[in-house]
Amino acid sequence: MSEVFDLSELSQGVSHLCVLPSEIWHCILTYISCLDDIKAVSLTCRMFHSLVVDTMWRQSVTVVKGSQINDIIDLPIENLNIVRNSCCDAQLSNVSRLSSLRRLAMSQNPEVTSSGMLRLKMITLRELEVCKCDLDDAAISAISELESLQTLFIDNNHKVTNTGVSSLSRLAHLHTLRIVGCDQVTSAGLSQIQHLQLRKFDVGNSKLNDEAMSVLGQIKSLQVLRIYGNIDVTDDGISKLTALSNLTELDVSWCSKITDVGISHVVKLHKLTKLNISHCSLVTDAGFYDISKLHSLRYFFYYTPWDSELLLSLQALFSDRVKINCYSIPPCM
Repeated sequence: MSEVFDLSELSQGVSHLCVLPSEIWHCILTYISCLDDIKAVSLTCRMFHSLVVDTMWRQSVTVVKGSQINDIIDLPIENLNIVRNSCCDAQLSNVSRLSSLRRLAMSQNPEVTSSGMLRLKMITLRELEVCKCDLDDAAISAISELESLQTLFIDNNHKVTNTGVSSLSRLAHLHTLRIVGCDQVTSAGLSQIQHLQLRKFDVGNSKLNDEAMSVLGQIKSLQVLRIYGNIDVTDDGISKLTALSNLTELDVSWCSKITDVGISHVVKLHKLTKLNISHCSLVTDAGFYDISKLHSLRYFFYYTPWDSELLLSLQALFSDRVKINCYSIPPCM
């Protein structure tokens, strides 16, 4: 039987805080992410200092000023978030001293360059998020030196071209890649990384076309593919994806040229459990019927103006096995 603690003892003084098991305190401390608050708790007593140091292994710490990085270099932090406009190359030198760091999120820090990225080679990073950092191909090439990377988000770095993406071919352990909004990347750049064993690939809003779909169709390891917002993708491009036999999630929303013909290719992906065709307004009842025959499907997303009859027909078509998210907008009353 579990031991019962008398919490009324807590009113007798701080010394009685120790009646709570350390597991409870670990759980409580994981809700604290602000570095100043973490430091304050650690200075309360020896017990809390020990708990804070131990909890650092399992939580994310947020730094709001670059100068705060100096205060954490001796702590065993695994996950670090650096808020926007608070980090530059010099501060990344201190980040490189966090030997236990495995995940770094530092989006919207435009003063970071390739020089700063190279300093991160000192640590074994597995996840890196550098969205909207105004990075160029040189910075992406520096990131490719981080050999342990498994997950990389470089969304909306508009200076990145095929040259930068091609350099990512050196990241042999990479399984998740997001390059949303990198609109200078084309099929030529994607072809240089098609040998990677990617499982999740998000290339939404990237001005890709059917030729790029031919390249993506060669990445047979893909389980999740998001190509939303690539308005030049047509039914022919979708047909190139049918070789992705391991695909379980596909997002083609805002690919407005897709018709029922494209849907007839989608339903050949027999492991698909999640499909998003929102804003694909050329898809008709025939396309919906084809989708209903996809027996693996569990989640279906489709934006439509308010149409109660359509909603009812979709619910009848998919029955209870599929959760339908229609994002319907009712008319103004």
